[in-house]
Amino acid sequence: MDTMHKLPVQDGTIVITGGKGVGKTTLAATYAPPGLEHRVFWHDSERSANNIALQLKDMGTGFGHYRNLSSRFDNLPGEADLLARIEAEDLPWVGARQRSALADYYLFTIRDLNANMAQGQFDVYVHDTIETLEAGMAAYVAQNKKVTGWTRDTHGRMWSEAVYPLYDHLIESLFTRGVKTVILCSHLKTPWENNQPVPNAVKPAGKKILYRLSTLMLWLVKGEDAPAALVLKERLGKLSAGEDGYWDVQRMLPERIPVCTWREIGRYLREGYEAGTPGETMTEDEKRMISDLLTDRQMDLMIYTAKERSQGEAPAKVLPEVQQEVDEVRAKADEMRESGMGLDEIRPKLLDKHSIPIVMRVIKELGG
Repeated sequence: MDTMHKLPVQDGTIVITGGKGVGKTTLAATYAPPGLEHRVFWHDSERSANNIALQLKDMGTGFGHYRNLSSRFDNLPGEADLLARIEAEDLPWVGARQRSALADYYLFTIRDLNANMAQGQFDVYVHDTIETLEAGMAAYVAQNKKVTGWTRDTHGRMWSEAVYPLYDHLIESLFTRGVKTVILCSHLKTPWENNQPVPNAVKPAGKKILYRLSTLMLWLVKGEDAPAALVLKERLGKLSAGEDGYWDVQRMLPERIPVCTWREIGRYLREGYEAGTPGETMTEDEKRMISDLLTDRQMDLMIYTAKERSQGEAPAKVLPEVQQEVDEVRAKADEMRESGMGLDEIRPKLLDKHSIPIVMRVIKELGG
């Protein structure tokens, strides 16, 4: 069966990120249309797709190759520990045994592909999720510095000189075997700046190279009947020759897909979209959520937290020029407490009009 008209992304990589339970695995599993599931090669790091695999089996079909990696590797670091270590740019293992296990994860993935992905046999490759694979690459590089080209013993150099080329080679090898679409799923994580988490912010857990490698990058968010998607990147525009002798490039996907299914994405790729259609524009909250830039309020809180850390439990000192605002905030807080409001109610009201460091100082003095 010719699949060229069936798969939305040809010779490209799709990255799907989002919180737990939002529908990343389901979206990846429904990419290949019915009748073509046998053309899918699936590596499952968390047993995320086991229920889907069982349902397909009950229908008398199934993925062409499905490997539950979590059942083979049960001595890897926990997800939270792993993500925290990667984000803090600390090598993601605590001992030789753990490092070896992660390197084995990467090597097993490569060997499984080499042994079971015959030329032209599969159209789609899925790795769900990729955090352990990334850590496995890092562990493999640490064990094989000379071979992988890691010339300087610094974490940043390790990723740029050795791990990122492994990423490039892995994906290129998949296309060489005849795969048309690579799908990589990732969790969300809390970004860190200056060795501390950024308050009220999240970002995709995979390394930034995924943005460069991807043809389509979707951030799934909760929707009404199906997840919606924030389109972080798309290289699926339609090219046409204009009557004036120049090329016209039409973006086919809106910045926000209200109902993120492949049926809807296929419709957009055929028909495009009308600017201003309700639900197809990111809200201000969604724009802030995906922004790499810190908001003023987040920066204030980080500065406050850093001062608190450097001074132990003592409150951060307040400069004379801001003492007046501190006194004003304290007076407002006292007035609200006298009216019967609790600190959980007082805090957001104060934050609407005053900076986080000052509000947090006052709340802490009041016992919050």
